[in-house]
Amino acid sequence: MKKLIFSAVVILALTSCSKGWSKKDKDEFIKSCEDRISNYMNEDAASNYCSCMQEKIEEKYPISKDAKKIRQSEAKEMAKDCFR
Repeated sequence: MKKLIFSAVVILALTSCSKGWSKKDKDEFIKSCEDRISNYMNEDAASNYCSCMQEKIEEKYPISKDAKKIRQSEAKEMAKDCFR
């Protein structure tokens, strides 16, 4: 399950193409993340997890198109913090 979540986060990060993180970018990231992991956790947990991951990825990659540079190991570390 964790590999699926990490992979989903990496895929979501790779699909972002615009500069910066607009509200639309953030909302789309979170919605897509929630859709992908909703089978593995309840709605509140998915919302919290996806919001946390979006914030962590944006912090590391302030320009959304740069998020494609994220390594799986980085995503795993971010996810560990978001699962707490």
